[in-house]
Amino acid sequence: MPRKPVGDLRTRKQYTRVFTVLRDWMRVLRGAGRPARPDVTSQDEELRRLRTRVQELEEERDLLGKAMAFFAKRNG
Repeated sequence: MPRKPVGDLRTRKQYTRVFTVLRDWMRVLRGAGRPARPDVTSQDEELRRLRTRVQELEEERDLLGKAMAFFAKRNG
């Protein structure tokens, strides 16, 4: 049976996929018996949600600023 070259992209993707699965299994086994997020309260969850929303809004603001500068330069 011919061997695939080590640099073959498909082979690297297969090894990466196997490594990822094994790493995930190890994480699950290490955390067996413990809840994933032990002390999450509704306030913690709301804080996480709000931080995510702030990040989204900041990205939108930055994009709109760039668009405004682009059109100002184009029209001015």
